Amino acid sequence: MGSTYSTINDEDEQTYNDTTTYVPTNLKLESQRILEFSGRYDEWQKWKNRTQCAFIGSGYERILDDEYHAAIRSDLNRIVYSQLAVATSGGTAYHIVKAHDRRKDGHAAWRDLCQWFDGDAMKNETADNLRAKLESYRMTSSTGAQQYINSFMTTYRELNDIPGEGWSAGHTKSVFLKGIQDPDYDTFVAIQRDKNQSLDEMVLALRRAERELLSKRSEKRKLNNIVRRMMNDRKTSGHRKDDGERVDYEEYESNPKKARRTKDKYGYLCLTQMGYISVPDKMWMNELSTEEKDYVVSFNSKIKHSESTQQMVCPPRFKNLKKGEMKNDDDDKKTTRRKKVGFNLEQEGEEKKEE
Repeated sequence: MGSTYSTINDEDEQTYNDTTTYVPTNLKLESQRILEFSGRYDEWQKWKNRTQCAFIGSGYERILDDEYHAAIRSDLNRIVYSQLAVATSGGTAYHIVKAHDRRKDGHAAWRDLCQWFDGDAMKNETADNLRAKLESYRMTSSTGAQQYINSFMTTYRELNDIPGEGWSAGHTKSVFLKGIQDPDYDTFVAIQRDKNQSLDEMVLALRRAERELLSKRSEKRKLNNIVRRMMNDRKTSGHRKDDGERVDYEEYESNPKKARRTKDKYGYLCLTQMGYISVPDKMWMNELSTEEKDYVVSFNSKIKHSESTQQMVCPPRFKNLKKGEMKNDDDDKKTTRRKKVGFNLEQEGEEKKEE
């Protein structure tokens, strides 16, 4: 049985004429928000909500829900149809809108879209897809709590928008806690399982736990930086023994320092175990100047003949290699012998042996 409508009175005509002047400008702004719809069932609820929000306040929302209003304002009805056609033209739902192409009926196209995707068969399939997404969400150390909460709660509300397909409160909280896989939150999960809280309260508690954890991590990083600076200062300035005597740190190093390296696009500059400067072939051919090459040849020659290199003028490129150079025999004899702590035991015997 078809619908019947009363005739339009003068007051209605005046109202429609007054809105005609302002609607087209508003539509130009609002229509930009209507996103494309691929036709996937699990995307329907989100796209439907966004489309309705785009039309609200623009004067076109009544076209979607009021068949009488759509019949009177055929100009607005055609614009709504064109927007729906553009949004669905690249997806599998375009045939539903295309069926109303002859009359350009936007109201009928929207009605058929809702009937198709909100029907019982499609509703069940959409709900199954949303449930699968909820159970697949995971919160790890790389994702973080904020991203997990946003994804879970958005999908959860889309599922509740489908009548009769929502989860119970207890099952929802169980799935929410099950998805938290970050080991740093194991204690939080254990505590929340024993609490009788709502899902919203649990979400707020997770956000507080994340803020506290981030604060602790920040303090730990600051402490590590302080310790690292202290260790570097100790290496450069030395330390004091228990008896108060100041001793250079290098005297207590058991392993020799590794040669410093200077990274270059052709490789590394470094000192070999014998004390020679090692230069990659490509760097020698393309980077080093004549002065630098002469320095390398002279330096390696002095090392070979056990001559001191301290009087040589070092180019800037090789300055960080000076600490790793080999000392000659005279310098080795002057090196302070490593001190031993003997607690004054057998000290007299050692002095006799030295005499």
